[in-house]
Amino acid sequence: DFQASILYLRKSAKSALSAYYLVSLIVMLLLFAAPVAAQAEQRAGLVIVHGDGSVTTQCVAFAEESITGAELLTRSGLELAVEASSMGGTICRIDGEGCDFPAESCFCQCQGSPCVYWSYWRWQDGAWQYSNAGAGNTTVGDGAVEGWRWGLGTVDKAEPPPVVTFADICGA
Repeated sequence: DFQASILYLRKSAKSALSAYYLVSLIVMLLLFAAPVAAQAEQRAGLVIVHGDGSVTTQCVAFAEESITGAELLTRSGLELAVEASSMGGTICRIDGEGCDFPAESCFCQCQGSPCVYWSYWRWQDGAWQYSNAGAGNTTVGDGAVEGWRWGLGTVDKAEPPPVVTFADICGA
């Protein structure tokens, strides 16, 4: 019967097309998933020191070889308020503390003296280093530790975060 033959051909074509799509999907998964699976997970530690002295730490994982200090802070999942600036972004508020940009100036507590803001620190060569570069202009790689402290904020007066190692934050 002619109609039965047409129906059989349609079913066969659909089955062949379905099989083709399934094989194509498997091949694509094998080609593209293998390099991703081969990438080692990178991790960096983050230390946040609030004005009352309480310390929050986060171990942040990323797939890239490196990310910026700003990206590390963003990926921490902490609540942030950031103002766009020439240095890539000024951190106004972290984890509920700081200036409530855009409702107020990012440096709302620097209108006179004393000046209180989020100072940015990088753990290098066994000590905290105050960073004059914006977090968007720094590179963070596997095993790095970055810090932020709400407090007096000049290079001479800013107090570094406490000593916290990568192992303390991220484990072995």
